[in-house]
Amino acid sequence: MTNRILIVGAGICGLAVAAELSRKMPTTLIDRLPVIGGITSGYENSVAVELAAQCSANGVDFLLGTAGLRWMDNKLLIAGPATGLRWLDGSHLVYAGGTRPSTAAELRLLGARLAGVYPAMVAYHLTESGVKLGLRPVIIGSGRWAKRVCLALAKRRCRATVISSDPSMETDFATTTWLGWLPVALHGYGRVAALQAEREGMVQTINCDAVVLAGMLRPMRNIDGAVFDNAQENNVSFVQMLSETANETDRARFGRAAASAVITRIKGITNES
Repeated sequence: MTNRILIVGAGICGLAVAAELSRKMPTTLIDRLPVIGGITSGYENSVAVELAAQCSANGVDFLLGTAGLRWMDNKLLIAGPATGLRWLDGSHLVYAGGTRPSTAAELRLLGARLAGVYPAMVAYHLTESGVKLGLRPVIIGSGRWAKRVCLALAKRRCRATVISSDPSMETDFATTTWLGWLPVALHGYGRVAALQAEREGMVQTINCDAVVLAGMLRPMRNIDGAVFDNAQENNVSFVQMLSETANETDRARFGRAAASAVITRIKGITNES
């Protein structure tokens, strides 16, 4: 077994972890995207560019455009145009695959499964591609994904309404806001036509023709065999920041701090074996 560290995720957190770990041990950085920076920051982000330069100086092996599929027996199954399908040896896997907004089921939204309900990432990419999701969309959430979708919708002259159970969130990017209200149900026949919300015993129905799910971030877990945080026996560490408002500098700081915890854990594993 090699002592190489495998890191999945070349966003800000993954780059920061790689920059730190590569100072002490051989490191490979893997991402399904063909560039660094991840979905939310992008490859031209100055923090991402600086971290990538540090990684390169430390000899990090980049495998971009490559997906991690399965972690088993200290081997990661990867697939990509350049690598093909093969197993990669590693002594430890760091999963920094980012986060995603909660689904309708995770938000416990009642009602039938209706058309016109989109995850934030899908809504953003469709809108940027020229698709008009609706004239009166409602965005559930008020963090960076909600802001990103709202700004994209504004370019299409859509009047977006933001609803968030957190009354303290800043939502100056939205046309209308319902802060401190909890979304509880979707209504419509075939396609969503209204969202029901509650606050302190009050009920409000918000008419809409699309709903974007952009709230309550949850960690991505896309690799079979690397799903649970308690996977101590599997030599897996997770580095995922669930903050709705953290910027690139915050995520870089978080990643560097997490790298120290990973090093401590690896030393502990080595001492036990």
